Amino acid sequence: MSGKPGMGRTLPVTVPPDASPHDNLLALVDGRSLPVRAVNAAYGAIMADLGGEQNVAYTVRSLALRGANIEVWISTVEARLLSGEKADADLLRSFLHASNVLHGLYRTIGLERRAHDAGDIAGILANMPLQTKGGATDAE
Repeated sequence: MSGKPGMGRTLPVTVPPDASPHDNLLALVDGRSLPVRAVNAAYGAIMADLGGEQNVAYTVRSLALRGANIEVWISTVEARLLSGEKADADLLRSFLHASNVLHGLYRTIGLERRAHDAGDIAGILANMPLQTKGGATDAE
């Protein structure tokens, strides 16, 4: 983000001294803010494409989180430029560099969707509510 007044500057997050790289640092910030919601949404979409968090190694989740953060930063810059802000050479350089890093991260973790294990059909059917006449379930 730019250091210019009014350009969405935020105060730095205070990370507890005992936080480890394995902690979800997003849990330490106010989840109601638009940037955090956007990062969470992007991360969730990446995890869904990869077949679900439970099917992905820690290192891939880490790269996905960094990718989600970079993606949101890129979107923020795009919104600023589309609203008429003039881009200086440093911003454009940072934007292009972030785009290339994002592409590299996504190539590393995979650019295609992967199926997740939904279980066997008997298990799925056993957990579905039974339908009765008129469309009501037995549970009603």
